[in-house]
Amino acid sequence: MATERVQAVVAIELGVVRAYLVYCGRWILVDTGMPGSDGRIAQAAARAGVEPERDLALIVLTHGHTDHMGSALTLRDRWRVPIAMHRRDAAPAQEGVDPPLRPTGAFGRVVALAGRVGARRPAPAFEADLLLDDEIDLCCMGVEAHVLPTPGHTPGSVTVLTSEGDALIGDLVIGHAFRRGRPRLPYVADDVDSVRKSVRELLARSPRSVHSAHGHPFSVEDLRRWSG
Repeated sequence: MATERVQAVVAIELGVVRAYLVYCGRWILVDTGMPGSDGRIAQAAARAGVEPERDLALIVLTHGHTDHMGSALTLRDRWRVPIAMHRRDAAPAQEGVDPPLRPTGAFGRVVALAGRVGARRPAPAFEADLLLDDEIDLCCMGVEAHVLPTPGHTPGSVTVLTSEGDALIGDLVIGHAFRRGRPRLPYVADDVDSVRKSVRELLARSPRSVHSAHGHPFSVEDLRRWSG
């Protein structure tokens, strides 16, 4: 009898943002939260039975904002695990600060203002170990997943799409703050038209589930309806 393939997506709640541990042949960590989130991520790994020094293949950052890359350096130093991100978002990581934030609505203007204030408290700066330019298959690392460029929220935003069809989308699209099943534009976005184009291209890959970093969960069908 064939052995059933293990596949898991473990959400890690980090206040206003969410990271994920994902099993796809090996474990990967998608995003790292704000600076100081390493302890909660380590606790989540322990609850999931993951020993990062042994089990974790890679840290993938969906984009270069400090609420997603803030604990990357600390976790890399702690676990000796490489960091991957898109080359077009490498500069914010190297500087430890967010690029200028472009609001998509009223609350986005509050987020952008908070980002300018937060720039006075930069995150630990780092150089990624693997800089991505195009779609990449992670099979060489024993990881059954692709990393897809999905620009829009930032120029270097990416999505992790596992072989089982689980899509870790970062802030490409976020969930409604109070209602399930209601995807929406991120509060800030470099290019709204590119967001919508990236969503269409992702949906063309027929994902079975989508996992955003903010807001309540929503399904692939919810996202398809939103995209029109």
